[in-house]
Amino acid sequence: SIALGDLDGAEAVTITNPGMKSHPYDNLNPDGADMDGMAQQIYNDQNDIYRLDKNVMNHAVIINLNYVTPQGADVLGMGDANRAAERNANSIDALNVLGNNLSFEDKNRKIYMWNHSYGSTTAGQTIQKVGSPVEAYYNVAGAGWGYEYFENPDAADLEYLAKDTQGRPQMYSTLANADNTARWGET
Repeated sequence: SIALGDLDGAEAVTITNPGMKSHPYDNLNPDGADMDGMAQQIYNDQNDIYRLDKNVMNHAVIINLNYVTPQGADVLGMGDANRAAERNANSIDALNVLGNNLSFEDKNRKIYMWNHSYGSTTAGQTIQKVGSPVEAYYNVAGAGWGYEYFENPDAADLEYLAKDTQGRPQMYSTLANADNTARWGET
């Protein structure tokens, strides 16, 4: 993984999960249409938001490069997501363990997951395995989780995902109009 910001002192960490055909050597392309550019934009936007907030928070963005994403028809299966989910959950739990030495009040980092395409599938499997809090789960052009794996997500199934005042999991998704592949897995 690669971190933007001070990961040691970050009170809030956003983890990006890449989609189909993303590899470390692709993601860090200097032309900008890549995970590095996207993560940098998230980091910059968070800087702007936190500057407006009176409780300015130290934050970081992690570019998750710890799994091989689907390259073709394997995007229709759960194999790549399942292989990565355990490592991702361990990483999230480790961020909170390491955060216990920090000086901020609640001793738990605020963890956010930002997922693109098949990254939403990977994060969906991850969010079921974590043992520490996750503030929110965002999908952009989400590919879904597949009904055979997770039919109707609700608060009981997502124990560690934060809930709103009505008890609903903090999950947010968008679709890309031109992404016909992602719609096949949409839940």
